[in-house]
Amino acid sequence: MYGLTRAEGHIIGNHTYSHIQLTKNNREKFKEELIKTNEILKEITGEEVQYVRPPYGSWDKSFEKELNVFPVLWTVDPLDWCSKNVNCIT
Repeated sequence: MYGLTRAEGHIIGNHTYSHIQLTKNNREKFKEELIKTNEILKEITGEEVQYVRPPYGSWDKSFEKELNVFPVLWTVDPLDWCSKNVNCIT
């Protein structure tokens, strides 16, 4: 499956282990989740993970150097998470 994903031009990125939102009080827990998920993804893909899409867009720029990752953020929320109706989402 990973090969097909790469062949289609997709990238593999980290989204934390439990979809934790980064706050000023849980920075270390958030960092631990990124590291844990990176390790799992490396086991699956055989490659280092370079990208992270932080849940809720909460990000600490210092993680970029600490963990050698690049954040993938967004400017518009498509609200695809607020419905289970596939036709509405698409």
